[in-house]
Amino acid sequence: MSDDQPGIPTVRDRAVAAGIPEPRLGAYIERGQLLLDGDVVCELDQPAPAGTRLLIAGS
Repeated sequence: MSDDQPGIPTVRDRAVAAGIPEPRLGAYIERGQLLLDGDVVCELDQPAPAGTRLLIAGS
C-alpha cells in the first residue's frame, strides 16, 4: 500500500489483488483505459479507497 496514506489501498494494490498483471496495468494506463469512478487513472499509486470502482474501458 502507499506510504503516503497508510491503510488506504492504491489503484495498483487493488488491481494486482484482482489478478491484473503489472505489465497489463501499464498498458491500460498508456491507453487511458483504466478508470476509477469514471475518471481516467494516470498514476497507479493514487489512492483507491474501499467503495471506489475500478473499470477497464473497452472490456
